[in-house]
Amino acid sequence: MRNTDEHRRTRTDTDRHGRMLPGLFAAVAALLGACAADACSVPVYRWALERWAAEPYVLRVVDAGNEGQGLEALRQSKSANLIVEEEEARESGQGGRFELFYPAGVAAGPVWSGGVQLLEPQAVLDSPVRRELVRRLLDGQSAVWLLVKCGDRAKDQAVAAVLNEQIALANRTLRLPDLTGDPVLDAPGAPNVAGLRVEFSLIEIARDDESEAVLLRMLMQSEPDLERTPGDPVAFPVFGRGRVLYALVGPGINPEMILKACAFIVGPCACEIKSDNPGFDLLLEADWDSGAGGVKLAGNIELPPLPGTALASPAALPQARAEKTAVVRNAAAVVLGLVVLIGTASIVLSRRSGGGKHAGTGL
Repeated sequence: MRNTDEHRRTRTDTDRHGRMLPGLFAAVAALLGACAADACSVPVYRWALERWAAEPYVLRVVDAGNEGQGLEALRQSKSANLIVEEEEARESGQGGRFELFYPAGVAAGPVWSGGVQLLEPQAVLDSPVRRELVRRLLDGQSAVWLLVKCGDRAKDQAVAAVLNEQIALANRTLRLPDLTGDPVLDAPGAPNVAGLRVEFSLIEIARDDESEAVLLRMLMQSEPDLERTPGDPVAFPVFGRGRVLYALVGPGINPEMILKACAFIVGPCACEIKSDNPGFDLLLEADWDSGAGGVKLAGNIELPPLPGTALASPAALPQARAEKTAVVRNAAAVVLGLVVLIGTASIVLSRRSGGGKHAGTGL
């Protein structure tokens, strides 16, 4: 009889425990699902093309004098991510010079510097490869790989073959995210996702191509050690409004790394703020709001504060990060509370089961 009572009590407590846990786990799952609902399924490359305004380069000119007449075209350009700053020389003999700087936070040194007489304003903004790059991105391609060749024919051909093979594989096998039910697409000024496709391509650049001198400087000086690898080709995937994801050097240009980069670019955008993502922007002259693949983009529309809109001012970024951190912290606190509740319930019910057993045996 004691054994029967013990079995009945233990089984009853276990059944009650079993009915409680699914409900608690369901609550946790629902909460986690709600937290994940803010994620954006728009592909990274299209979100970047629509929302991530290109960071500006700064051209600093000191006492240009008569040599600076050509700067007017740079000052008047409204479609290039360039700011022209003119200064007076602080000391004699320091005038007549220029320095072109990366966007803030990319690299410490200038991209290009020298006497103002050497500055070719048109070369700052334009080159054959950059024109073709902009054309392909605005045509709707997911990304364009730029291959800076090293001059060793065998190495360059081998790397180009690997890139072309993996690009073809990515174009064939990678799939776009499922956009069904994405709340971002129902928001005012939502990204235009018509005409999305997976398409990558390759442009090769000789390292001594004078017509691409500024572009080559931007690419090869973006990381401290790139110029110290003259014997290796270097590949850069470029997407959005001319954003370089990172550099792959020599042996790093392999199938795994190429496909990882391609998968990230066509994968769902987590709606992170642009500055939290890897990469840097190229200096390009382009009307990005004109459309992609014949599809009119939403452009610089006044949007509600959605996570990941890189149109926010730099001063607003700390606040945006703080708000995002607060949301995550609150969600984590609730989840932790539920986990503690589950653990407490488990302990209490286990003790009840153990207490019944001891009572039935007289211990």
